Amino acid sequence: MRKIFLSFPGYQVKIRGKRKKLGIHEKSKFHSEDKKFSNKKFTEFYKLLTPEIMGINWRADEVLKWDREQWRLSIACLLFSELEQYQRSKKVMTWQKECAEIVTLYETLLSRRKNDNGRHKIVQRVEILLAEHYKKDFPKIRKNLKTLFDYRNEFVHGGFFDRLKKATKPYPSDTLAQLPNVDFQFLEEQTEVLRKTLILFIFLRKKFKKSKKYAGLSVPAIINMGIMDIATRKKIREYSKQILELTYYK
Repeated sequence: MRKIFLSFPGYQVKIRGKRKKLGIHEKSKFHSEDKKFSNKKFTEFYKLLTPEIMGINWRADEVLKWDREQWRLSIACLLFSELEQYQRSKKVMTWQKECAEIVTLYETLLSRRKNDNGRHKIVQRVEILLAEHYKKDFPKIRKNLKTLFDYRNEFVHGGFFDRLKKATKPYPSDTLAQLPNVDFQFLEEQTEVLRKTLILFIFLRKKFKKSKKYAGLSVPAIINMGIMDIATRKKIREYSKQILELTYYK
């Protein structure tokens, strides 16, 4: 499982191997972005992440040796790569499912233990990671994350049909219904914020792995510590700046 879609939306990359053949829609996106492959930042970005990504390799002789955090990282990357299906095809009836999968990934990455999630806790931890990067734009990120959780809750608790009913309008001067209108751009934006969160998770795992101060702590536990501990928050944001400066989306 060496193919990691850390680079989508836009295009995909294999760590060792050739770029996969792109469809017509993907080509139009790729050719508008291909200059980003040729700069030094792109190479440096993957060089920083490669040691951790190389460990995500589903081998029968290795899986039994994985600790909890290796399982977390592996499943998170697998779930993220599955989001690619929504880049190829956007449908009204899969919109809420995509919301749910994005939130599931946030909970996978940022929950210290079972039931240590919820909208408030996850948004608070994303703020530790990304507020410095987005600066004045982060209040909008925070608001959208809370909305994302609300949409997910509608779906998993059986209320999605109410949203479809409300969004279904007739054509002008007609009695026929139009297809419900949902905000696909909203999900594109949420996937991009999630991509940065996953990148940071991988990079922080690498940086804190050999630290005596944080020995034995998971990445979610360290991020949660940063809420109250100024020194930890400063260190997290220092590492975040180091890797996010190399990404090619604001």
